[in-house]
Parts: sequence; structure tokens; C-alpha cells
Amino acid sequence: MEHTVEEIYRNSQEKGIPLGAVRNAAQVLEDKQMKAREFFVDIDRAKTGKLTFPGVPYRFSEIQREPRLPRRFWASITKKSIANGWDIPESIWTS
Repeated sequence: MEHTVEEIYRNSQEKGIPLGAVRNAAQVLEDKQMKAREFFVDIDRAKTGKLTFPGVPYRFSEIQREPRLPRRFWASITKKSIANGWDIPESIWTS
């Protein structure tokens, strides 16, 4: 191959040619634009460990980007559990 997919994509963009690259999942996770936008978020769960998920597709100045947990989740957690050392940011408590 004479040029990489990334080179072909960038050159076409510079010349105003509407062209896009078809990427597999691993390539999307490593995409420079996705990283710059901080599109993917890592969520650490007790049963699964840290997993990567798509974040919010749009950014607005007044909207929280971090995913919040539903109220029904918090209803099942007692104050005692939180007091016993759970490290849960307050910013996700309200939804």
C-alpha cells in the first residue's frame, strides 16, 4: 500500500473531497478525533471492572457530561453503606 488510510483521509479532507474511513472498533477507540473530544468514558463497576463506553454525542456548556446513576439505584443504597467507605462522587447523586 502506497498510503495509509489516515493519509488518504487527511489528504481528501484538505482537498475538500467528501471521503471517510471505515474503521473497526479498535481503530475507533484509538481515533485522534474521538480522543480529542473525550468521546469515550471509562466506567468502573464492581462486577465487571473498568469498561469503556461511548459518552454523550454532543457537548453543551451547561449540561453535565458524566453519566448519572438513576434514583432507583440510590434508593436501594442505605446511608450506612455510603458511610462505610464508598467512594462515590456527589455529582452523580442527582438525576
